[in-house]
Amino acid sequence: MSGVDPTVSVLMNCYNGEEFIRESIDSVLSQTFEDFELVIWDNLSNDNSWQIINDYKDNRIIPIRAREHTSLAEARRLAFEHLRGKWIGILDVDDLWRKNKLEKQLDAAANYPQPGFVYCSTNVISDCNRLKKQHIFSKTAGSLPEGNIYRRLLRGNYIAIASLLINRDCLASIGGFSGKYPIMEDYYVTLNLARRYPVAAVQDLLCDYRLHGNNASLHAPMDTFEDLQIVRRLFPDPPAIRAALWILLRHLKKCLVQRKLPQLKRLTQVLV
Repeated sequence: MSGVDPTVSVLMNCYNGEEFIRESIDSVLSQTFEDFELVIWDNLSNDNSWQIINDYKDNRIIPIRAREHTSLAEARRLAFEHLRGKWIGILDVDDLWRKNKLEKQLDAAANYPQPGFVYCSTNVISDCNRLKKQHIFSKTAGSLPEGNIYRRLLRGNYIAIASLLINRDCLASIGGFSGKYPIMEDYYVTLNLARRYPVAAVQDLLCDYRLHGNNASLHAPMDTFEDLQIVRRLFPDPPAIRAALWILLRHLKKCLVQRKLPQLKRLTQVLV
């Protein structure tokens, strides 16, 4: 490993990703911007992922095997200490980057003195056209706000984690990854960064989010209400209070429509 820190650290969290991991790794190695390290944190996979990772001989790849299996959010928190770059990109093993993603995002970052992060439009890959068209990441292409996007983010997360290029110093200023939100850790990061720093956007489609049966968000238990928990932590900020009320009403309606009455108690506890 070179003693000079790279411009970009790419974090790839992996757990049993043998089906897609080669394609994801290759999409990083093919970047037109080449000053990066690729830190692959294997969360004790029990398939062939670890072997596939170590098949690569590119010295920019840094494989790390976790000591114990953790949640994805906690794995990101632990891996953060191993990242040396000024910028942090996150690519999970089932997603992809277009070859000029890093180059275009670093160019966009130069438009602001200290952007908290840069993001881009996201393409959704799915065998089901209905799910693909309905997915929230499919609705932002060509219309991404930038600058102060805090209030827009309070209305709901619309940013794919694969699209992010995060300023490491800014991330450190909010304590890094919290490790507390198994499904919406990325929303915690983007919302808290957008509250403090301007945000840059690239309108081009520069990453692919793969929608499939093993996506963690598709199997999230309904009663976690992580979005409400994350916004609640911003109280007594007035915009956050208004957003929390809107989120509460949305979850309340869903609980009643789906007759998930036991979740109502949990929902009220989140606001206490």
